[in-house]
Amino acid sequence: MVSFDGTQDPQEHIESYRAHMAVNTTCKAFLCKFFPTTLSGLALSWYTSLPCGSVESFAQLEKIFLDQFIVFKRQKKSCIHLMSVIQQEGELVSSYIKRFHDEVLTITNISDSATVSTLINGLRTHKLKWHLIENGVSSYVEAMQIAQRFVQASEICTPIDSQAKKKKNDKLQSQSQPHAKPYQKEYTGYSQMGSGRQEPPGFDHN
Repeated sequence: MVSFDGTQDPQEHIESYRAHMAVNTTCKAFLCKFFPTTLSGLALSWYTSLPCGSVESFAQLEKIFLDQFIVFKRQKKSCIHLMSVIQQEGELVSSYIKRFHDEVLTITNISDSATVSTLINGLRTHKLKWHLIENGVSSYVEAMQIAQRFVQASEICTPIDSQAKKKKNDKLQSQSQPHAKPYQKEYTGYSQMGSGRQEPPGFDHN
């Protein structure tokens, strides 16, 4: 596991250490014994400076460790943070869904209903929003599955729709432009090369 040098979140390090040790042993004494092997830098210096025999249990070690490095502890996010994630004007659904899901992963103890409601409220794409509401989706997993299918369908249909729209616009543009008629020179009765009178076509002197 990654060593703790005193600049990371101490709570995350404790949780990671517990999970790692749970695979090997549940002995509290071993938790204390192997903990310093996960430290480096300033954190290791802090541990070695502890008075000999001052730590009697891992629970006590955990507490003084968290207190020592509390300044680096990350603040827990809530549903309020999730409400700030909204689809921007012109943003693709795929981009919004990814940003929303990334934020969900940083929040603990949030209900499915709250997550789905926040997802729907942040949507600007009315087709997907309507579909989620119409089907009464309350499971976040189901909502994400529907969103992914919507994204895939959009990626397939967008080129086809763009081509059809271009053809329609080209047709409307051609219909709106008047067709130019060929220029017909007006007959004046005079030759362009001389001053003599030029007889019109089909004139008979007899």
